[in-house]
Amino acid sequence: MLKKDVNHMTSTKQVGTAGTIAPGVRNTGLAVALPSQSCNDHRCPFHGSLTVRKRNFIGTVLSAKAQKSATVGWERRYYIPKYERYEKRKTKLQVHNPPCLDVKQGEIVKIVETRPLSKTKNFVVIEKLGVEKKVRGEDVTLKEEKAEKSPEPGSAGSAGAGSPAQKSASKTKDSKEKGGQTVKAPKKNKFDTVKSDNTNSDTV
Repeated sequence: MLKKDVNHMTSTKQVGTAGTIAPGVRNTGLAVALPSQSCNDHRCPFHGSLTVRKRNFIGTVLSAKAQKSATVGWERRYYIPKYERYEKRKTKLQVHNPPCLDVKQGEIVKIVETRPLSKTKNFVVIEKLGVEKKVRGEDVTLKEEKAEKSPEPGSAGSAGAGSPAQKSASKTKDSKEKGGQTVKAPKKNKFDTVKSDNTNSDTV
């Protein structure tokens, strides 16, 4: 083995970061922040013997219930030549979750391609980038309309047409008492007005 290859493998500087690597931490060759904890996982790119490749992605952890595994997903745009438009597509991958990082659901992480670790895992989490913040949108116009429609208690508008006193009075007008029983007055049909108009026109 050449001397320059030996120096490259035993280098103690992290590429793209200042300072030196702590003892027992491997150089991944990527400009990423080092984990604050240590682990004994042989599939960890920092404390084990796992080597990483060039392909890397940034996504959100969708699930981290499995042991040393997580599901990472992200949205991407796919171009359709027929319509000359883009559509949104989602990608989900099973990744290895080292104990030194131990990512949780909702965190934004960076993953890197590795050798096949299992039937579905070809990537490993290599850095935490933060926590995803979800903004819940609310329609303010609906709240303003409800506030305008509902009158304040004790105001003159509260005793308007929709008050309980006037509703009870209208019910007594529409109902008639016969032998101690209340009988509702028959409702007016819209066709009755049409017939009356036709009879008036015939007499004229």
